[in-house]
Parts: sequence; C-alpha cells; structure tokens
Amino acid sequence: MRRVRTTLLACLLAALTGGPALAICEEAEANVAYKDCVRERADAAAAELDAILPLVYREIFGRDYMSVELRQLWASRMRAGQRSFEAFREIDCLEATSFEWWGGSGAGSAASLCRYEKTVARTRDLIGRFDIDAARAPIAAGAP
Repeated sequence: MRRVRTTLLACLLAALTGGPALAICEEAEANVAYKDCVRERADAAAAELDAILPLVYREIFGRDYMSVELRQLWASRMRAGQRSFEAFREIDCLEATSFEWWGGSGAGSAASLCRYEKTVARTRDLIGRFDIDAARAPIAAGAP
C-alpha cells in the first residue's frame, strides 16, 4: 500500500511539474521517505552547484585577453546573478509552490523537487557556458 501511495504521489508530481524527475527517489516506499529523499537530493544538487562556482570564477579570471577590471566586473555580475538565482529559487520553490499544494501533503516534496530541478538546470547551464568538465557535476550530468 505504501508503494502504491508513493507511486501515485510521484505520478501526480510528474504531471504537475511536467517531467520525469521524480525518478530520483522512486525507491522510496512511503511518503515520508520520499519527502526526505527528495530533500536530500535537492541539498546534494545545491552542494554540487556551490562546488562548481569557484571553477566558474577561475574561468572568468583566467581570461587574460580581458583587462583585470573587466574580469572583476564580469565576476561581480556573475555573483549578482547567482544571488538572484538563489532568491528566485527560494521564493518560487519554497513559497509559490506551497500555494499550488495548499493543504496538500505533497507540498514539502514538491518544494524540494522544485529546488532540485532548478539547481540542476543552473548547474548544467554554468558547466556548459564555462566549459567545465561534467564529471565535476555528476548529479547535473546524470539527472533526468
């Protein structure tokens, strides 16, 4: 019965989010286990993003064909962009998503799944833009 509820929750979340990303925790056998699993995966994806940011800045400061001032400006814009991304992700996933699930037991899982998906997308974007080895971001590289 728990497997059925978890599968139903996964299907509902997939329908609402428009994708198969729920496969990340399909092994969870209960709603609480699923919620914990998705939160842990979202946290791991965030840690992976945090780990590649220094590589982004190394890439920026390694562009010696640009003046030091321009590289510093570029890095400051990237830091501002990252702060904006983080603010957007938190508001969209932790606040707006809860309204979509008003009163629903899947709100916590949906918020964590939202965080996971947006973080993976950001990581993929940065590793592509800055030609960072995808092996440095295995979650983003292998995420559905």
